[in-house]
Amino acid sequence: TATANDTVPGEIIVVEPTGAETELLVKVGEAQIVLVTHGRPVVNPGDKVALAVDPAMVHVFDKASGQRI
Repeated sequence: TATANDTVPGEIIVVEPTGAETELLVKVGEAQIVLVTHGRPVVNPGDKVALAVDPAMVHVFDKASGQRI
């Protein structure tokens, strides 16, 4: 379980159900990140969230090329 020191604050911008998963566009600082979660989380645009990141589950992409880094 993550503690407050292990989390990053964010704000939900978009909630997009895509079948069995839901894509969330989240503003973190000046960046926007996309999160994919299973099921239907009970969140709405404008909600404040605390994100705990599992480094093994992170995928990073080059902004210009779209290629995974």
